[in-house]
Amino acid sequence: MKDEITLKKAFSTEEFNRFLSIQSTETNIFNGWIEQNKSLKNLLLHLVVKEHFKDAYKWREHALFENFKRYVGPFFLVLLQKKALSDISGEWATIFSYFELIDDENRLFLEQSLYLGIRNKIDQSLSICNNKSITETDFHQQLLFLLSDACIAIHNSLSRSSHSLKIEFTENTLQLFYHPKCTAKLAHWMILQLEKINLNEEQKKSLQTIKQKIKLGEIQFSHQPQKDKKSIVKNVSLLVLGLALIGIIYFLVNQNFEVTTQNYRDASSLASFSIKERKEIDSLIRSMKENENDSVTIDENYFGSSIILRKPFENILAEKFYRDLEQDMSNHFGGVYDTTISISESKLSDEIISKTTSLKALKGKNELEWKNVSEYTLILFAWNEDSNSPVYSGIIAPKKTLKFSSIKNMCIMAVPGIGYGKIPTKNGKEFQILKNHFCAIDFNFEYATQQVYTLSKNAVKTNKILIEGKLGEVVGISDSQGVLDIE
Repeated sequence: MKDEITLKKAFSTEEFNRFLSIQSTETNIFNGWIEQNKSLKNLLLHLVVKEHFKDAYKWREHALFENFKRYVGPFFLVLLQKKALSDISGEWATIFSYFELIDDENRLFLEQSLYLGIRNKIDQSLSICNNKSITETDFHQQLLFLLSDACIAIHNSLSRSSHSLKIEFTENTLQLFYHPKCTAKLAHWMILQLEKINLNEEQKKSLQTIKQKIKLGEIQFSHQPQKDKKSIVKNVSLLVLGLALIGIIYFLVNQNFEVTTQNYRDASSLASFSIKERKEIDSLIRSMKENENDSVTIDENYFGSSIILRKPFENILAEKFYRDLEQDMSNHFGGVYDTTISISESKLSDEIISKTTSLKALKGKNELEWKNVSEYTLILFAWNEDSNSPVYSGIIAPKKTLKFSSIKNMCIMAVPGIGYGKIPTKNGKEFQILKNHFCAIDFNFEYATQQVYTLSKNAVKTNKILIEGKLGEVVGISDSQGVLDIE
């Protein structure tokens, strides 16, 4: 970047002077690299980009590549923060492809900041889709936007640390299967588009499972496309043709044919088997090939939880809280958190989740006594399945008890973790509700987020529930009175 006049136009005087102050023999090499790559130069100086980043000069293999990322990263931060993310477009998908040139810490900050604009656009589109009275045409238009190549390309350009954003986007889109305007054919197209997202092997298998369930009719869709008169006539014609073919086949099967000698030297090795036997052999061969593929490797880039198809909670706040729990789980398993400083266990009894109400404020005829004798801390939250109803929460430290009143049919979730403290500042923007979280989690956390209880009609005035489990073991919830039903 030898053109100082161009540099002065692109940056403020202070930024330009800072640029001059850090110049050295090494940075002169990096400036030469940028000069070589016209696309990168235009992006850094003019915020103009026409093609995806290509490592034509094999910078990734160079011993100074990590230093180059630390050098060029701040320029991206300064420039891209000046360019508001106004739309999910092909231009932004191209810009995101250059983020691999940014060091990990700056890249995570930049991705999370810019993705807020993307998430707002996606949330607006999902909000429109979730309107049950939306027309079929408008529903399709929103899906074309959500699953556009530009939107998918942006998600594919996210770093490993932001992988949870891909999971969130995928699962939010899958929830549209439950929309009254969604058909099996449309859902199949949605899956094909989602398969373009770079997920890990387990998550890809999850999508394949959902795809297979659609094909087998195991997922029910409330909307059936109307058939016009032409299609009805066509179906009748096909039925008549099918009956005619059955008649011909029946006639041929009942004829007496002369058996000829088989030339085994020239024939296929399968030719001497009957059609039924061939099908069995073919099935066995395909099964063997599938088993060969299944036993190949372990995914070394595993990151995040599996993809699940779940019906969203009707309660808007409860659904947001669930999404935050998923985000937190992905961050923990991905190792993107700095150390969390624990809140003293003696203070946890007064803690609640932000935007929720204390469980102690619940008014109901049935008292629930949750006694935690495990080595885990528990987050309890409860809600009614009405869109705008409040959500109640409470924290139970190890060896502590929490009592509160409840009403029948109320939904309850109990999530275990280790320690409890403030979410690191650099990760705060990723959450809609959570300000605090568990300092560490294990397999019990993921299992618990998939278990929703409702207070049974058999609940009596006082109901006791026991939580047991040492660290690393399965957390057990003992409900001797049988007052918790699993949805």
